[in-house]
Amino acid sequence: MQRVTRLLGALAAVPLILVPVAAAGADNTWESLRNDQGDRIRWHSCTVTYTMDFGTYSPIERRAISVAINDTEDASGVEFLRVPSEQADLKIILSDKRDDDAVASTEPWLLGAEHTEAELTVYPGTFEYGYDTQVDIYRHEFGHALGLTHVLGTDTMSSTVTTNPTQDGWRTGLGWLYQHCQ
Repeated sequence: MQRVTRLLGALAAVPLILVPVAAAGADNTWESLRNDQGDRIRWHSCTVTYTMDFGTYSPIERRAISVAINDTEDASGVEFLRVPSEQADLKIILSDKRDDDAVASTEPWLLGAEHTEAELTVYPGTFEYGYDTQVDIYRHEFGHALGLTHVLGTDTMSSTVTTNPTQDGWRTGLGWLYQHCQ
C-alpha cells in the first residue's frame, strides 16, 4: 500500500468534528479523525499487528502497555497481534529523548479513510506518572492509532493528562468505529 497522508501527532491536516453519541456533556461524546472528504478514519482491518522491544521497558511499564492493549481490544473488538518488526503495522517505540510538550505521540499513515501503519512513541516523561496514569496514556495513544482524536473534558481522549479520567467517550467511540469487529 502507498502512504498517502502522514498525520503529525494524529491531528495535523484533519478537521476535528464532534460526533455526539449519547447525552450532552464532554464525557459522553467522542471525536473521530476524518479525511479531506469527511470520511471517518479507522484502522484498515480488525487486526492490528504490532511490534515492541519489551527489553527496554521495566516490568511495570510492560504491564501498563499490556493492560492498555487488552482494554483497547475489549472496547473496540480489534485484535492486537504481536509480530516481528518487519511485519508490524504499528511500531511502539521507546524514545530516549525528552519531549517537553508530550509524554507520548502517535503518527498514523492513511490511505483514504483507513490507517495502514502507525508509530506510537513513548517519551521518558511518561514513566514519571504512576501506573494507572501510564495505562491511561497508552489507552489514549491506542485510541489515536484506531482513529480517535482529542476531546475536551476528563475523558481518556482529553488532550491533557488527567487523573482518573472517564473512559465513556473512548469506549463509545471505539465501539462505534469498530462495531463490525465485535
